Amino acid sequence: MKIPKLRFKEFSGEWEDKRLGDIADIKGGYAFKSQKFLNNKAKYQVIKMGNIYKNKLLLDRNPSYLKEISLKEKEYLLEKNDIILTLTGTVGKKDFGYSYQIENEKNLLLNQRLAVIKSQKVDCNFLKNVVSHKNFLNIFFEMSLGGTGNQANVSLKDVEEIKINFPNNLEEQEKIGNFLSNVDKKISITEEKLNLFKEYKKGVMQKIFTQKLRFKDSNGNNYPDWVEKNLGEFLKESRIKGDTGKNAKKLTVKLWGKGVVEKKETVQGSAETQYYIRKAGQFIYGKLDFLNEAFGIIPKELNNYQSTLDSPAFDVDYNNINSYFLLNRVLQKDFYKKLGDIADGTRKAKRIHVNTFLNMKINLPCLEEQEKIAEFLSSIDNKIENLSNELENLKDFKKGLLQKMFI
Repeated sequence: MKIPKLRFKEFSGEWEDKRLGDIADIKGGYAFKSQKFLNNKAKYQVIKMGNIYKNKLLLDRNPSYLKEISLKEKEYLLEKNDIILTLTGTVGKKDFGYSYQIENEKNLLLNQRLAVIKSQKVDCNFLKNVVSHKNFLNIFFEMSLGGTGNQANVSLKDVEEIKINFPNNLEEQEKIGNFLSNVDKKISITEEKLNLFKEYKKGVMQKIFTQKLRFKDSNGNNYPDWVEKNLGEFLKESRIKGDTGKNAKKLTVKLWGKGVVEKKETVQGSAETQYYIRKAGQFIYGKLDFLNEAFGIIPKELNNYQSTLDSPAFDVDYNNINSYFLLNRVLQKDFYKKLGDIADGTRKAKRIHVNTFLNMKINLPCLEEQEKIAEFLSSIDNKIENLSNELENLKDFKKGLLQKMFI
């Protein structure tokens, strides 16, 4: 029977099964002439495939504007509650939908390779969640595999033929739609808070490392001036031989300063490759991904895990430097990008070797000021981590609701 696992108690009976084309109008976008696009903001913005990403509308991603439009082009103005759906390229992503429901945005035009779904027969918020449901995404994904060449593609006719399940009772549709919209609002608010804290941290770090923001000692006095030193004065490479690639428990340094994690392998490593034991608290970086912020501090849970010499690790002289201060300093673009470019010139593969790295210079405050800076930045990171966890829990909660409230 077509009945969802989770349902509001006042409703009963089976859900209906219909073609999307029978309950909604589906229309493709218009081939706006790119030579007319303006880079400077004007009245109308043309929404292209790249503006729809993970069920979000990214208006600042390669924006294209038009100062004025024809009567024909006006037919492609988007209205509140319209659902935009990508038809080409990104539809091959099975993990998440590439759709967006228009909220309060004005003067947006639908470009080609996108579709808009409008319906007077089904609640708009309910329908928005239908196209985010895994069953719809799986069907969409399978359809996209028929695209020519490397480009996934779904036609308007394909979309019209997709069958969806829904309650015939409009009140039940509205109740489900409103409930899930409230969950979406909570997710959006949490995302906004998270992004604000991330931006705040970026701004405050820039001020700290350019010394526009200074800390004072317990008596309210200024700390001594910062001093330029080589990294080699407080870092020493660790080369404790471990296992071969066949037996080693491996770790890897994630890009963009996202930490050090266990390396998951689907294929057994090589018995010819030598690995080295890494200790908790050591500083580590990726030689080949220096310009991609592959820096980290090895966490306690990865103590005695191993890496090759392509990810060298260093013992830290804690009497002269705070490791958390160091990590946040090297993650600044004026360090890794500037010094990385200087180190290897125009080579495409920026393999930053240990000696080169240890000869790089940074400005250091005294240890006491370093520790105050580290404590301050750590408090921001804790807030960011808590918000990130809250956001993931909300998304998992929403995913679970979709699985139980829809068929």
